[in-house]
Amino acid sequence: MVRTAGEGWTVWLPWQMLSYIITGFAVGIVVSLFTKPVAAEKLERFYGLLRTRVRQGEVIEEPCTLPAGVEAAPRRVFFPSSQWEIPMPTWRAMSGFLIGWLLVGAIIGGVWLWVS
Repeated sequence: MVRTAGEGWTVWLPWQMLSYIITGFAVGIVVSLFTKPVAAEKLERFYGLLRTRVRQGEVIEEPCTLPAGVEAAPRRVFFPSSQWEIPMPTWRAMSGFLIGWLLVGAIIGGVWLWVS
């Protein structure tokens, strides 16, 4: 929503923020469509590092590589036959997410009770 304020025009802050988000996504999509894709081997190495848990005491000989004798964790994504790398959350991740939001609710409820 655009409105006049004094001598100029202003955009209501929520609409301004929404336009920034939409513009950012659109520019990201357009740039990704017109640039050269990253090599599949490089992407697989990167995602393999992300999927593999760190073990206590492991020695990394070279940056951005798995330690000797460690295999990358299997690829568990929502669309396995595509290039989309949207991982399926584990029960541990979902329970941590839920507990975090319960704590946020408890903090908001506590502050509300304290103020009223």
